[in-house]
Amino acid sequence: MMKLGWMLTAGVTSGFALGFVILSEEAHAPVHGAIAWATGDSGECDLWSMLRAPYRISRLRRSSGLSGVQTRLVETVSDGFMRWETPIGSLWVPPGNSPAFVVGEQMSEVYTLPPMTLGPTDVVLDCGANYGSFVRICLRQGVRKVIAIEPDPLNVEALRRNFAREIETGQVVIVGKGVWHEDATLPMYAYRASVLDSFVMPQRREAGTEKPRRVNLPLTTIDSIVEELRLQAVTFIKMDIEGAERNAIRGAAGTIRRFRPRMSLATENLADDYIAVPQEVRKVDANYRKECGLCKQTGFFGYRPEILYFTPQ
Repeated sequence: MMKLGWMLTAGVTSGFALGFVILSEEAHAPVHGAIAWATGDSGECDLWSMLRAPYRISRLRRSSGLSGVQTRLVETVSDGFMRWETPIGSLWVPPGNSPAFVVGEQMSEVYTLPPMTLGPTDVVLDCGANYGSFVRICLRQGVRKVIAIEPDPLNVEALRRNFAREIETGQVVIVGKGVWHEDATLPMYAYRASVLDSFVMPQRREAGTEKPRRVNLPLTTIDSIVEELRLQAVTFIKMDIEGAERNAIRGAAGTIRRFRPRMSLATENLADDYIAVPQEVRKVDANYRKECGLCKQTGFFGYRPEILYFTPQ
């Protein structure tokens, strides 16, 4: 009887311990990843990506927290632009913006973890450059050239202030347009926090009750930009353009076929991005390998990729 009581006590204790382990974020990843993979609710994430997802999310949180602590406002000038000191250097941002979160993203290398690592031979198209946090990372990695593509006029002005020296030398080139599948002028839904600006998403949950301004702005294709700038190489495309990625890939078909760049593409904005964006890439060139750069848990056992990496094979 005593032995049975001891076994019951040990079993209950072990059960609680196991439950605690399973409920901890990193420890439960193998269970959740395996179930998502087995049930098909993986959002096309591979099992390895789901298993390492908690580590990458934790890394992003730590970087964002560190950036929040180390980012401070230095000055505000008469036109409302603000200069902030951040862990990746000084940044001018448009009125109403704080760079803490986007700098945290760059510190965690969400776009450039292996095999996306940048180097001195890279020519980068930064689609959705905003006010330049990723441009700053590119320059830190010593890339040959960055084409900063950004439609918001306030962000374009911030880019000019942030990279005046590099623009003068030709290492940074600014294109003040959005990227699309054709030349067009369309209304952009512009928010006070410019990272939410979108041509295809008229209302962002992240903005709460704020109503966006509608601003008609020009769009062009990546192929047109490459031709106009007479680029002889494109080795890397970063694209985070708030739901317009599938359109922009269609407008980059010639560039992708000609140069076969590595691509780091956001798939977090529209519900079917994780399906539609890879489909567009495959239509252009079926010989690209896809893997998750960053995936997040949705619901209790599901996963969806927020950033997908594409490497030519």
